[in-house]
Amino acid sequence: MEIIICYCQQQVRNFHVGSPYGCRLFYDPDRNDRVLMEPFKQELFGPDQFEQLEFPPCETDNPGQEEHTYKLLSALDRGMLLECHDGKIYATRKSRCVIFISSPIVNNGEPFKLERNEKVQVFDCHGYFEPMIHRYLAGASGKPQAHFMIGFGQRLMSSKSDHSGLLISAQVYHSRAKYLLNQVSCASPLSSSLKFSHPDDFDKLLSYLKLGGKDEGSEHVMET
Repeated sequence: MEIIICYCQQQVRNFHVGSPYGCRLFYDPDRNDRVLMEPFKQELFGPDQFEQLEFPPCETDNPGQEEHTYKLLSALDRGMLLECHDGKIYATRKSRCVIFISSPIVNNGEPFKLERNEKVQVFDCHGYFEPMIHRYLAGASGKPQAHFMIGFGQRLMSSKSDHSGLLISAQVYHSRAKYLLNQVSCASPLSSSLKFSHPDDFDKLLSYLKLGGKDEGSEHVMET
């Protein structure tokens, strides 16, 4: 997975999740997850094997933004869990901070509230994305999304809305889906739209030089 964290639509951190288990997104400068012992530790923070990804501090000249952002961050001390198995991404909310998600595979893309301690599938590369890519290439649908959106403590309006008013938001990409989307975007759907000018005499001269003077029509080019 690739996770892009934004504060008021300004990108502040980009995480690439390397752990096969998943990751925990949280904010806790005191790292209480390292102090607390079992049996409560896993219930509070999730499995130890998860990659620990901490929200960065809020650095802004806007006092109001800073104040309200830290209110949200303080309620993200337990964080949220993201797991990826067999092409599917699952999300679990552990924090007091309410979390909203907008995903193309859930609720027709309309945002929904992630209930606490409930593991929810929020993306499916094989079941949703890959079939949609084939439909897109066949001209039967629009370009699919390789990501889903998260709003922390504020409700997302819709998947296509402007999210600049969100104090803390995230885009989560499935890495394979993003790779396939980039490949498709640079391939056949664009090939018919490439534009070139007709070659002038200097272009023809350069072509002649590239061919090593073997062009049968070179006499005319050289005379021009």
